[in-house]
Amino acid sequence: MASVPDTTVKPSLLASTWKTPVLVGGLCFLLVWRSISFVDSDWLTVIPSWLFLAIAGIIPLLFLLIYPLVTRQQASATRFRLPRLKRLAIEAAIALPIIFGCILLLMIVEYALARLSPGTSLYPEFMERMGRSPGTPFVYALLLGSFLYSPIAEEVFFRGFLFNAFRKRMPLVAAVVVQSLIFGFSHFFGSSHAFAAAFLGLVLTLVYWWRQTIFAPIFVHAGFNALAAAGVLLTMYAHADSAFLGVSPQESVTECVIGTITPNSPAAESGLRPGDTITHFDTHPVTDFQNLVETISWYEPGDSVAVTVVRDGIPIDITVILTSRRAMSTQ
Repeated sequence: MASVPDTTVKPSLLASTWKTPVLVGGLCFLLVWRSISFVDSDWLTVIPSWLFLAIAGIIPLLFLLIYPLVTRQQASATRFRLPRLKRLAIEAAIALPIIFGCILLLMIVEYALARLSPGTSLYPEFMERMGRSPGTPFVYALLLGSFLYSPIAEEVFFRGFLFNAFRKRMPLVAAVVVQSLIFGFSHFFGSSHAFAAAFLGLVLTLVYWWRQTIFAPIFVHAGFNALAAAGVLLTMYAHADSAFLGVSPQESVTECVIGTITPNSPAAESGLRPGDTITHFDTHPVTDFQNLVETISWYEPGDSVAVTVVRDGIPIDITVILTSRRAMSTQ
């Protein structure tokens, strides 16, 4: 008896294949994109915010979205089709408990870290700095893109492309683990945050394999990022009337070395420069950037403060008139 051909239309990305050079090219792009975070912050200060957003965010994410789609090989029966609204609603409903379950688990881990290793956090420092920043269009664009644009591009690339390419070249469990670790590395803002990102990547991959549609992990990813963005916005609102200096730290430095300065901020107008090491804020010694943030919180907008910095090995006293974050956001 002749066998009946399988006419089932499989999900297009699950049924797609990619040649090895294409896979290697995608991994090389991730490596290059990730290397941006190691660029000297002094070089980045000369780049306008909109240009940095395009180079480090919009363009790379556009690549993540388009590259897998234009390089995939597929059978004629695997054309891309949008699911029906009912299917999308089901996937969105399934995503909700998964999102809150992940957040609950990460909160438990965060609490354990705080007890076992004070100062260690899953929450990336750059998000803390964003929450303490004035509400500039650049910050709002980052937050908006984090749950509207990024999840679509990243899920197509990491789950739709990398995971499917790996599972055709290695056992399923290995493909899940390797792809999740790469996802965590691509979101590296410290080892603790990379661990949290790898865990989220693992959950997203399992959701994708379970639901057999890329839209399921997109909903989970977008919901998770939306809650994180809401947390940043609440922090910004809570600190809107607090004192603001306008400096960000130089990465991987234990002392309070200025990495970047917010344009038109009190720091910029007073003459502080990237590379200056802040040693005293008024009469208070400053040991690191977190110490500086805590010290600034004791002051009010409008206060005139003497800031001592070391520039080229020479101590310098600079007078700074603090402003509020709300005032900076209206400029």
